[in-house]
Amino acid sequence: MVLLSFLSLLGQDSLQHFRARNQLASYLRYNWDRQNELENPSASLKILDQTLSQLWRQPKNTSESEELLWVQLSRADYLFQLGKVLESIQAYEAALHWHQRYHFADMVEYLYKPLIAHYTRLGENEKARVLYENAFKEADPESLPGLYNNLGLTYWNEGRNPEALQYFRQGLQLQSTTTAQKGLLLLSTARSQFELGQFALAETALQQSLQSLESIPQKEADILDYLAGAYALQGVMYRQNSNYAAAEKSLRKALALAHEVYGTQHREYGKINVELGQLFLKNGQAAQAVRFFDAALQAVVPSFKPKTPLDLPNAQKLYEENTLYEALAGKAEALAQLYQQNQQLSYLSSAFSSHQLAQQVELSLRNTLQFESSKLNLLAYSRKRMEAAFAIAYTLYQQQPSQQTIQAAWTMLEQNKAAVLLEAVQENRLKQALNSGDTLLQEEIKLKKRIAWLENAALSTQNSTQVQNYQRQANQTRNELASLKIQLAKKYPAYAQLKEQLYKLDFEKIRQKLLQTKDAVALEYFVGAEQSYLFQLSAEGKMQWVKIGESPTLRSEVGQLLAMIQDKSGGDLQAYQALGQALLKTLVPAAVRPPATQSIVLIPDAWLSALPFEALVTGEKKASRWPQVAYWCRQVKLQYGYSLGVLLSQLELSTQSRGGMLALAPGFDKAERGLAPLRNSKAEIEQIKGIKKKAYFQDQATWQHFAEKAPQFNILHLATHASADSVHNTAGIEFYERRAFLSDIYALPLHADLVCLSACESGLGEWKQGEGVMSLARAFAYAGAKGLVATLWSVNEVSSSTLFNSFYHHLRKGETKAQALHSAKLDYLNDTEIPAFQKTPYYWAALTYVGEDSVVQMGNGAVRWYVIVGMVLVIGVLVFWFRWFRS
Repeated sequence: MVLLSFLSLLGQDSLQHFRARNQLASYLRYNWDRQNELENPSASLKILDQTLSQLWRQPKNTSESEELLWVQLSRADYLFQLGKVLESIQAYEAALHWHQRYHFADMVEYLYKPLIAHYTRLGENEKARVLYENAFKEADPESLPGLYNNLGLTYWNEGRNPEALQYFRQGLQLQSTTTAQKGLLLLSTARSQFELGQFALAETALQQSLQSLESIPQKEADILDYLAGAYALQGVMYRQNSNYAAAEKSLRKALALAHEVYGTQHREYGKINVELGQLFLKNGQAAQAVRFFDAALQAVVPSFKPKTPLDLPNAQKLYEENTLYEALAGKAEALAQLYQQNQQLSYLSSAFSSHQLAQQVELSLRNTLQFESSKLNLLAYSRKRMEAAFAIAYTLYQQQPSQQTIQAAWTMLEQNKAAVLLEAVQENRLKQALNSGDTLLQEEIKLKKRIAWLENAALSTQNSTQVQNYQRQANQTRNELASLKIQLAKKYPAYAQLKEQLYKLDFEKIRQKLLQTKDAVALEYFVGAEQSYLFQLSAEGKMQWVKIGESPTLRSEVGQLLAMIQDKSGGDLQAYQALGQALLKTLVPAAVRPPATQSIVLIPDAWLSALPFEALVTGEKKASRWPQVAYWCRQVKLQYGYSLGVLLSQLELSTQSRGGMLALAPGFDKAERGLAPLRNSKAEIEQIKGIKKKAYFQDQATWQHFAEKAPQFNILHLATHASADSVHNTAGIEFYERRAFLSDIYALPLHADLVCLSACESGLGEWKQGEGVMSLARAFAYAGAKGLVATLWSVNEVSSSTLFNSFYHHLRKGETKAQALHSAKLDYLNDTEIPAFQKTPYYWAALTYVGEDSVVQMGNGAVRWYVIVGMVLVIGVLVFWFRWFRS
């Protein structure tokens, strides 16, 4: 303390000296030299922080900028040594700013590699890859092996191990690879091979890594760090084979090495403690596991001093660090295991609280991530942890029924469902209140369109080199977009506060806004790998939580019913009704389905998103003909949503368009681009009456016209081809001249109240753990649509046209969107002119409404129609009165 006080006084004198002479470079160099003489990272960091806080101006030339760059690089290094990864990243990014401006030497080792490694630690893998292009340009031969290793780790971090292994091999094949670099690359290779299940290859690579690293005579800190990683992986591999004694020996050796390099207050030391905790958890030694998880928590939260196994860190002390949520999730499982041993509810309660803290850390980390791919990866991890949390919370709820427990579990579910979409909808809502002519907002649209073009170009070429080039450019543009959003947050305080408000779930607001009638309920599903759950909220505010069954069994039964539904004939009528009745009882138990229920807000999950719940069957009696089947839609109106939070946000969106409908029907009469003709699509649009309408047909129904005009209209109707194509990730919708992919739709600045996708599979897509189905419908919601009518399979053109005609008829009558589609389905089922064989679910159940449920502003066409009718009535009354008066 005396030394620090003395240095502080010395720093004040030097500040006055250099400031009086305006010698910024000398001032920065002087203070850098002062801290460099110390061996205490905290003391050195204090000097550097004080130096930055006392800068009287920004650098104006190369020499001043270089001195400031080295101050930031040193800060970044010290911050990482103290376990503060996020702050370390910010210091490296500040240094990167000056390097990009003046291009200093030797930045691959001191700047690029550590910053890239940090991005990878946080899961910002695409952001890390953006830096590699510049890093490779500046790298000398000695730096290349390390770059290939770090680049491979960005793919390993995403579970893309085959791609990761390609980069590790490239690094190993370089002649400039040193023994230490070889050891590191072999370690990374072993890790990827292990995750791929290539256990023999992984063991060989790991042994070669250890031999290389152990052969180095003078082991500096970096070598010891590599060795700690190698022995930790060896311990994990032994644990996988249930060789617990060998696993413990290797992990303890790794822990000792990490301690030698970092001490006990560092994330790397904490991570090895997490692995030891997992070892004892797997071996059934829960009490010992708790001690190691506590040690991991203490490594990253020094103020945490547990006195009993039930103690948890103070929520106010938690921050963005994945070691934290790994340790908290591990401790939760250890406490749950202790509950199984002694049946004391305090262990179960503390276990769920530990999961809630892990959730808090994950949300905090998610808010720091800038790339959507990084957020999706974190959501997938959260999804796995959440199933374990629900198993604990549900047991606790059964032992001590409490609305508070249901609300806590349901909040956790909502925070991890459609979170990326929710952020996009909230951003759209906020931007509606901003100046639309703002150059930043206009630039944002340009960047999104550029990303879409580059992604489409990558999909359109077979040249692998060109694909990589387009992907790199797309990632660079995403980085520009992320930087632009930071500028928006600085310019608009409401934009900056957005993420803080994203995940606050207000059940009272949900009840008031979404369940406005006494006969309404909200149902939300969670489908885990093992168990599935259902949450229910009534209009009176009461919540229920039920376990509906084992997920594999349910998935099989739902798959059987979907096969029948998508069969035009419907298959065996009696078998369909029996399965439909059984699934309704399972998926929507009587306890959460009061007899008076007529309106349901339904949030499906996983493969349940492909099921039209309307086609489930009520009652015990069975019909002898398809028109007589007691479909559930005869009793209730269904409104689907991506999450309750998304529905509320969509409800608050305003429609800033001019009103009216934009409709497109390419038709493909001549089978353009090999697409089957759609003979009824033009008639489908022409039969829509009473709405101001702008329609494009055949070669006028282009993407160019749609992208230009769509933001101006309140209703969008597309009668065309589409496909989910989740296998090749090329889901899209067809226009006359080209296919529009999801990225094209994301880039549109829509203000639509309603989007109708009269196209096949527009509600299906790739399932992303946690986020949901990446469908065309979701893409339009992302772009700003308040609600959508989409399809769940390849629809019948004639029946869908009939349904849409009826749907718009009910919209003109003033019905809400979900109610109008519900009425249209009932009209279809009750229409005696439609043949009985066309009353199977295949013909009518594919159309679903997803989004907020309000009345649509139909546009000037409808207004003029009502005005004309009113005027005719008034004139008629006047004429009648005049004639009567004269008589």
